[in-house]
Amino acid sequence: LGSELAMQPPVDAEGKPTSDPEQGLTGSMVPAGRVKGFNIGLLVEVLCSALTGAKLGTQQGSFIEEDGQSIDNGQFFLAIEPQMQSGGTFDETISELVVSITEQDGIRLPNARRQENRKRLMREGIPIEKELFETLQAFV
Repeated sequence: LGSELAMQPPVDAEGKPTSDPEQGLTGSMVPAGRVKGFNIGLLVEVLCSALTGAKLGTQQGSFIEEDGQSIDNGQFFLAIEPQMQSGGTFDETISELVVSITEQDGIRLPNARRQENRKRLMREGIPIEKELFETLQAFV
């Protein structure tokens, strides 16, 4: 803690945006994607708690700390055969969607930067300090 938080800060205990990490811990995170992100989270909550008979996320015990409460976590799984559901056009439609996104300047798909970095590092190698390299070599 001690430094300011970047983009999309949490809200404090009164629901006001804050860049102070200490105040953010008293409130909540803003849903990723704002309204759409909230709606996705709401759908997940409905599917994983209401539909399964489990507790709401706010009523569950902790996965990390021993708080004496039952976790009672519900899980929802959905299996879809995309080619059958789409009448065989799924791959083509997804390809068109990808092109419509990636042809825009400055826009990339999730994980694209990581994939490009991986390719570059496979080609160029991973730079490390000589001292660290020598230390690692001693373990071989």
